[in-house]
Amino acid sequence: MTEYRRFQELAEIAVTCLNESSIDYVLVGGATIGVYGAIRSTEDLDFMLMLESSEEKKIATFIHCLQSNHLSITKDELIQGLEEHSHITVFDLKSPLLRLDLKQIRTKLDYSTYNLRKKVDLFGSGKDFWISSPESLIVVKLSPEFQSEKDLDDVRSILLRSSDILDWSLLEELSMTFGSEKMLRKIIEEL
Repeated sequence: MTEYRRFQELAEIAVTCLNESSIDYVLVGGATIGVYGAIRSTEDLDFMLMLESSEEKKIATFIHCLQSNHLSITKDELIQGLEEHSHITVFDLKSPLLRLDLKQIRTKLDYSTYNLRKKVDLFGSGKDFWISSPESLIVVKLSPEFQSEKDLDDVRSILLRSSDILDWSLLEELSMTFGSEKMLRKIIEEL
């Protein structure tokens, strides 16, 4: 019988590999929504990386660590994804339904998300993860390339569940900077 890897195990492997490779990161997306909003299912871990295609030693260490943990990616795939500024998918050979989605930090919104990241024991296991702040998650989910019904539900759940910990002035500033203030105002009025 095949023993499948759990989501938490994949997350911990990814962060161990990033740390061993001295690659700064921020975990974003569905895996972090449950910290601030409603817990929901997701099959991927979305990491934004502070990494350039020219950082060969970091890349080699990262790839070796991932491959030794049965994650499918090559050095060429990672470098190509970084050079093309595209998403890089890393498949989990032990659990075909799970994957890592990697993206290079490169836009103003990416840098803002990175700079506002929080260190959190995501699974209560004693292992810390750098994750997106709730304010950044809201603004990203309200940016034009997102705004699916699931994204809007995520925003609503964060606003409702984490209203007491949100930095409302920061949220307002970010939403104005990144053009999502009207959508944010509309959602707040609906709640």
